[in-house]
Amino acid sequence: SVQSNGVRVFWHPLHHSNFRGVRVPSREPPEVVGVHTTHNDTELYGAVADMLQVHTPHVRFEHTDPAARFSNTGGHVVSPAQTDLVVRQLTELDVTILRSAGCMAHLN
Repeated sequence: SVQSNGVRVFWHPLHHSNFRGVRVPSREPPEVVGVHTTHNDTELYGAVADMLQVHTPHVRFEHTDPAARFSNTGGHVVSPAQTDLVVRQLTELDVTILRSAGCMAHLN
């Protein structure tokens, strides 16, 4: 089970402010599980992708790297327009996975 593997599931507020009130459309069943991060956490990504393949092969895993999407600003979100894009990017994921471990520079 998830708990026996030391994984906890909880609601986490958006990393970026969602002042526009953008809502994530609900899809049943979910189609996309993923992460929105610059960290290349292959250990986490591999475990999630393997679990999806075994238990829900119709669901795909996606890693959205804002550094790639905002390469013109070095991956940094520096304007309200870019924040709006981040919020919209998050709506591409039905379920968002994150690892809360502080600075993870060792993963880059």
